[in-house]
Amino acid sequence: MSDYPSKDDSLSRKSLAQYLAKRLHLIYERDVRQAAYGSFFMMVDGAWGSGKSTLLGFIEDALEEGIAVENPQDHTVKQEKWIVANFNAWENQRLDPPWWFLMKGVYSEIIVNLKKDKPKNRWRICRFIFNEYKWRLNTGTNNLPAVGITLILFIAALYWGVNNKKGFEHLWVPETATFIGFLWSLTKFFRTSLVPGSAKAAQTFIEEFGKDPMQVLAAHFKKQIEIAGKPVAIFIDDLDRCNKDYGIKLLEGLQTIFRKAPVIYLIAADKRWLSTMFEKQYDIYSPAIAKPSKSFGLIFLDKIFQWIVELPDISVFQKRTYWNYLLDIKDSDKPKITKEEIQTIKRDVKSAPTNTAKIKLADTSQSEEKQQIAREVIVSSLSIKEEEKKLKHKLQNFIDLVEPNPRAMKRLINDISTLQAMNFLYKQGVNENQLILWCILKLQHPIVAEFFWNNANDIEEILSSQDDQLATKNPDLYQILQKTDVRKLFTFPVNGETVKLDMDFIERMKFNK
Repeated sequence: MSDYPSKDDSLSRKSLAQYLAKRLHLIYERDVRQAAYGSFFMMVDGAWGSGKSTLLGFIEDALEEGIAVENPQDHTVKQEKWIVANFNAWENQRLDPPWWFLMKGVYSEIIVNLKKDKPKNRWRICRFIFNEYKWRLNTGTNNLPAVGITLILFIAALYWGVNNKKGFEHLWVPETATFIGFLWSLTKFFRTSLVPGSAKAAQTFIEEFGKDPMQVLAAHFKKQIEIAGKPVAIFIDDLDRCNKDYGIKLLEGLQTIFRKAPVIYLIAADKRWLSTMFEKQYDIYSPAIAKPSKSFGLIFLDKIFQWIVELPDISVFQKRTYWNYLLDIKDSDKPKITKEEIQTIKRDVKSAPTNTAKIKLADTSQSEEKQQIAREVIVSSLSIKEEEKKLKHKLQNFIDLVEPNPRAMKRLINDISTLQAMNFLYKQGVNENQLILWCILKLQHPIVAEFFWNNANDIEEILSSQDDQLATKNPDLYQILQKTDVRKLFTFPVNGETVKLDMDFIERMKFNK
């Protein structure tokens, strides 16, 4: 069986992708296009083979099909379509510099996308191509004017020599000198310009450019994205198969060259792989920067990514469904769900006025299969703005637990909302307040969260005693757990109810209950 990204949706990833695409579009409208903060970095985290590439494919489909956007003036709805450019880091690892091949791939994708509606975009395509080759002809240097000047001087010297009464042979010095100057400037032009379009030309441009070449690249890339006239997302896959040097060079290039462009970057990788890359690269700085509850590598990732989505485990129902799909098993005892029934579910969800009303519809279906279809339809149709408004109000109860950091608070809203959607989609049955506590713990003390995720049976014992054994085996963790603000994240009162992160919570998150 092929290991390529699947287009089958046996794991209910498509509705999750549609939800994530809608949230990305809201982030783009609010923080990228209107606020002009520059690019936004999102990461899909998961181990090899967990389905990251499949999820990326579904998100790409959702963005290219278009996100419904309502005009606030006349309340009309239009589909705003995205341009999605794909870049496989592992396949391009042998090519250097990374930024050049990334730019080439993005430009090609933009041209292909604009040509889908060529009559409408004819002028935009011409402008895009003209701007690209104008930049390549003379990437901020004086070499092209030098070619023109030396050519004119050579022609003038030649003309003067031919028409001079003393004869052509008396002017061989200026003619030879101007001809050599012309050849030198022409060679210099082709070495430093990007007309050949090769990696060597790009590397030479960086090495020989007089000013800051990164600023020139950044300004040009930003201009081309603006000319495209559509929201642009760049998907980078298989970064967790690349070696340390290439991976860091690519990520740091994105942070320097391409950060100011109004683009969404979506990178699929194993967070542990990327974290280890930075820890190995900058290990001498680790003691000064790392925290007992957050490794140096994770601090680096927090600086790069504003939103990290962890792929969930597979529920018992999804596992059974996927196995049946792989083994081509059809359960004859269960009645097949008809297209008419699916249309009825979609119609009921669409007519529901609020997110709360939509969610209630999931329990009205009799069979487990119908309930799951309803959940998929509901998650893909949730109003992101309504969800955020409700969540911001709810987070007031947890304000004392959250670090006073605007970036962290924004990420917390994205993380909690995503976990809530997954919790509903996969029927984990986890309390909403528990999810909020868990998100705060993971964001602020990821090492503690990982320890209890892997040692769920020990949570209550460790928290209810001094646990001298833990003090010996893991003194850093022991010291962290002595802090009151950390212990509050495991037991916290909300509106007269005590919310706990305990073994039952972890078991539900892992689909063991």
